[in-house]
Amino acid sequence: MKRIIMNTLKWAKLEANYNNRNILCVIASMIVNYLLYGVFPQEYFHFGFYKLNSAQKKTFFTTKEYARCRKKYSIPSYEEAIFFDKWIFSKVFSEYFGRGIIRIGSETKEQEILSFISNSTGSRFVYKPNKAQEGIGIKTIDINYKDDSTVLLQLKALPEGLLEEWIVQSNKMNDLYPNGVNCIRVYTFIQDGVVSFLDAKVTFGVTSNIVNATLGNNLFALVDVKSGVVISDLANYDMEVYKEHPVTGFTSKGLQLPMWREVLELVEKSARIVPQVAYVGWDIALTERGPILIEGNHCGGSGGNQFSVLRTDSKGIKDIWYR
Repeated sequence: MKRIIMNTLKWAKLEANYNNRNILCVIASMIVNYLLYGVFPQEYFHFGFYKLNSAQKKTFFTTKEYARCRKKYSIPSYEEAIFFDKWIFSKVFSEYFGRGIIRIGSETKEQEILSFISNSTGSRFVYKPNKAQEGIGIKTIDINYKDDSTVLLQLKALPEGLLEEWIVQSNKMNDLYPNGVNCIRVYTFIQDGVVSFLDAKVTFGVTSNIVNATLGNNLFALVDVKSGVVISDLANYDMEVYKEHPVTGFTSKGLQLPMWREVLELVEKSARIVPQVAYVGWDIALTERGPILIEGNHCGGSGGNQFSVLRTDSKGIKDIWYR
């Protein structure tokens, strides 16, 4: 309960400041809209619910609605065992992982770690806590020295997790932003052997945080899932909009993402591996060898794809997801 109250206050303050509203009125409105439409405080702010009428609000696919659909179409034990555990995920989807990975923990032999590092293609690695969410705890590790004891000391100081080879993205994606792995997310739904592509977005780095995900300071844009063409400006989770990337200067709207046919083929094949999890948001990186899987999100929702600052129709995407 305390967490719910704190979360509501956080987003109520942002909403009050952003739209110059009384915070008590905002909180009251958030509660009413949650009861009527299942919209969470964060979504209330990002979806622009303050400015919408009842008919428009009913078009949004909210977290509450997403949870209801997951409960109906997905098996929780598969979600927990495969998608929440990054090590298991890397094994189940190893064919599409496209990079080396090793477990870091008490059961891993020191020689296995040293062998993994020496046989890797580069000196940069990514460490991930095994069951971390929203990018928490992820960090880059540069190992450019040959003192084995120093390497092991550095890695053993980390909590149990995974060490992955750094993804070297394609030249075209590197031109858009070179200091991070620019990430494509495609949402799929599988039922009766049929895979549907629901929606897509692309996230670009913009700060010194070179491990990219849909994190606070990065920028994202909406993508037409059929063509791979970017159909919006860039935005961050503070609702700031950019027509051009502030670092590299490219214009997002109208940009054709490369290898789109291959991206859809990859996520379709991935969706068929575990059909017991119907809704998945697949994170994809593009390399010169083709697209590879970063991870799959069984509870990724569709939040960024319904941001009011990126959509001009004042509508959500509920009809797309249901159709």
